[in-house]
Amino acid sequence: MPASVRPRDIGGQNRRRIPAEEFAELNAIVLARGSRMMDLRGVGPLVAARTLAVVGAIMRFADRNRFA
Repeated sequence: MPASVRPRDIGGQNRRRIPAEEFAELNAIVLARGSRMMDLRGVGPLVAARTLAVVGAIMRFADRNRFA
């Protein structure tokens, strides 16, 4: 939803507020993990959180070739 849209009804306000809160929480979680993924162009909190959830601990891979 564009930033300029201001819903007047409670349903519209909740549809705008809840995703914004979830997005902010994901951002905080990724930053708390010490991940630098969001430094990459095109990687935001959603992509970084999804990747961290799927990959888990990166240290379990012997080297970057094993990860790839």
